[in-house]
Amino acid sequence: LPNRELPNRELANQGLPERALREINERKSIFRPETDWSPAYKYRHTNNSKSRMNDKRSSHGDNVASADDSATRANLRIAAMNLLARREHSRAELADKLSRRLPVPGVDSRLLNEVLNRLGEDGLQCDHRFAEAFLRARYNKGQGPRRIKQELIHCGVASALVSEIFAASGVDWYAHARFVAEKKYGGGPPKDMRDRARRMRFLQYRGFEADQISLALGGDAP
Repeated sequence: LPNRELPNRELANQGLPERALREINERKSIFRPETDWSPAYKYRHTNNSKSRMNDKRSSHGDNVASADDSATRANLRIAAMNLLARREHSRAELADKLSRRLPVPGVDSRLLNEVLNRLGEDGLQCDHRFAEAFLRARYNKGQGPRRIKQELIHCGVASALVSEIFAASGVDWYAHARFVAEKKYGGGPPKDMRDRARRMRFLQYRGFEADQISLALGGDAP
């Protein structure tokens, strides 16, 4: 049947009674221009099914990726805490060591930064604390300020923070240079120029400044 109501006179011309006319008008609304067997309906129904299937696949893929990210974060945090349990690390040191554990280093660096940020918020990693511990350890090994500063910067500690740590340390580097020289060569002065040059090279290697070395080898205090 057509999707419109025929005029009464048109139906009347076809010889239909009024009862048939009313029945046709009542049933008119149940007919659709696109029935289940029409090509347009089949095309739209097929595309909608494919779209719903793609949406489900996309949702499933997002869930899998989210689960993988959570597992990666957990593994990185555990590895970081194991490293920090052995000794203090700078953020740069941790990033370098943990990046080797990433499944895809170039893609998952975002997860690594999230883990490092959380470790800092929880107080488990701190560059300030690392720099203090590093300076104390190198001082006890007889190293001078120049070498310690270079190594701290190499570990990724900011120059401003290094200067702050040294200023707050209160170390007398002149006295420390003399102590290191006497521990190595005894309390007497150099025997000759060759002996003096040897001692100077030793203190330079340890990282002391020129004026500190001069005082340690018997020169005048600045």
